[in-house]
Amino acid sequence: MGNNDDTNGVPPGYFDVFKYGESNGAGGAYIDGPDALANNSQMVVSFQHEPSATQVFFKAFIIAFNETYASDWVGETVFGRTDPIQLFKQTSRRIALALKVPAATHGEAFDNLARVQQLIQFLYPNYEKVGAAQTIAQNPFVRMKVMNLARSTADFTVDPTETKRTAAESYKKIYTEYKSTADPNKGLLGVITSLTVNHNLDNPAIGVLAKERGSSNLVLPKMIELNLDFTVIHEETLGWINKQEGTPGAFNNSDPYFPYGVKISGKGLAAYAEQNTNETVSKLPRGVSQQNLDDAKARFSGWWPESRWKTGKELGSGGEGGTMAAAIAKLKGKGDPRSLRKAAALQADLDYFRSAQIGINYYFEKAGGKLGDSGYQDWTPPNDYKFLG
Repeated sequence: MGNNDDTNGVPPGYFDVFKYGESNGAGGAYIDGPDALANNSQMVVSFQHEPSATQVFFKAFIIAFNETYASDWVGETVFGRTDPIQLFKQTSRRIALALKVPAATHGEAFDNLARVQQLIQFLYPNYEKVGAAQTIAQNPFVRMKVMNLARSTADFTVDPTETKRTAAESYKKIYTEYKSTADPNKGLLGVITSLTVNHNLDNPAIGVLAKERGSSNLVLPKMIELNLDFTVIHEETLGWINKQEGTPGAFNNSDPYFPYGVKISGKGLAAYAEQNTNETVSKLPRGVSQQNLDDAKARFSGWWPESRWKTGKELGSGGEGGTMAAAIAKLKGKGDPRSLRKAAALQADLDYFRSAQIGINYYFEKAGGKLGDSGYQDWTPPNDYKFLG
């Protein structure tokens, strides 16, 4: 996939709440978790000023990330037609990003102010002197990188081995290969059309810090909020390429994994998925359906699955009805619309509970468990449901 790696990113030690030598009373015992996430796991939002290649990073305290893809069409009115003919012009992409920039110490508050200052400077152009006048030499283009969600995919190429993958190739490998880097040079090219900086000076729940060591007339915001609008400049001509004249083909090879870099093509992968599904369905025993398996995973995955178990007394076993079936019969016997609606809802619940427990029996037996002789609703489920896979 081209340069799809995570070897470049945040400079070593870039984030350090004790960088300026003060501790804010915490001393060396204080460990800043966000520092570790930003430095080691590269959980950051980064910007690069294209004319100067200057970079700035922020910890990924993301409050909002919204993308808008706007297709521009022109309607051409033609005599005799009810609707105008729609002519396509372009599709544009805009991103609205909101960040919080918190400070754990006085030094980090100072550092945050410097980073925000640098980002603001990215909004201004490069000038050069021509005679006695200054003229704009370069526009303030910026690259923005929001982990794997706002990234350049222009250098991603189609893996030539994709079409040769066998059915044994699993999706797990594709998932493992999906990586990203914090390097802002791999960000989206575009322009920041607006930037709002809120220092929260008027917010009593946040407040500010007074700079230490005898300084006066200085405050350091404890929390800066950034809201920016970013218009993307596509670096490749995006669209579908016809294999033959008049025949739709695939998304063009110049940027096949736009916009998130997720690999979704490959004949081998499609064959694997088809084979995997066929094998699962063909090996199911009589009386067990794929719906039973799906219901089992939906109901019994997660926290405290044993609390969702229904007993044989509730559901019935061996063809006999349980307490839920008796309640349904009683409601149906009343015959009024409200009781019939309740009976229908309770019947749907009963069908779902039975389906889920048929499914979990299949998973349990497949993992080597023994149900006993009392019927599928009566056995006692184990506390450990790892056999669900």
